[in-house]
Amino acid sequence: HNSTMDESNGVDIDKNRRKIAEISKNMREASLEIEEQISLRLDELETKEKRLQELEKKMKERSDSANSKINLNVGGRIFTTSKESLLSLKHTYFSALLQSEFWKPDEDGNYFIDRDPEPFAIILRYLRTGHLDVRELNEIQLEHLLIELDYYQIDFPEDMRPILKQLSEDQLDTLMEWLNGKRIGALLYKTSRDGRAGASFHSKCDDKGPTLVLIQSSEGWIYGGFAGSSWINPNIQQHFAPDGHF
Repeated sequence: HNSTMDESNGVDIDKNRRKIAEISKNMREASLEIEEQISLRLDELETKEKRLQELEKKMKERSDSANSKINLNVGGRIFTTSKESLLSLKHTYFSALLQSEFWKPDEDGNYFIDRDPEPFAIILRYLRTGHLDVRELNEIQLEHLLIELDYYQIDFPEDMRPILKQLSEDQLDTLMEWLNGKRIGALLYKTSRDGRAGASFHSKCDDKGPTLVLIQSSEGWIYGGFAGSSWINPNIQQHFAPDGHF
């Protein structure tokens, strides 16, 4: 009788162990499934969070852009631009006015400037891109542009103006092609100021990067050249051809 009971107890223990093992397995599977669902949910939440952040960023950019947008009424023509463009150059008409409390928009929201809109379009493009393109201008239009640049206090090398106004259209085209969108920088050397000696030229112009040279002869002829590399000390035995000349 005892032997039969022992066998029965052993069978029950085995059954219980199998049940426990099965329950444990089911719990592990359920736990893995729950973890997988939680992970998927977290991924979804992270994706939504990123989308919300991107949306908030775009909304802020649009808001900042809208806040910086300025409408200018120049001689009756409306130009829409940004404060950043108008302030791209320092110490100009626009930087003075935009940083002042006295320049206020009209009732229609436009800032009025009583100047010619045609050259202003060229000037605004210059402020936006840094590229002052005068290739399509005739002599009168170029003179008008220089006057407007003066009014807006936008620097243009003074000593280049008399020569620039005498350049032919082909020469202006060549000049703009050389510059390739670059701004004309500071005046490095002027014979009437610095003398005609080669040593003086090289002391002013060596190692200054790309340079533009314009020469007007006593007969009124204009010669020009552009070097895409820096000038070097003439005592160094190294020579290179200019990138362009006329």
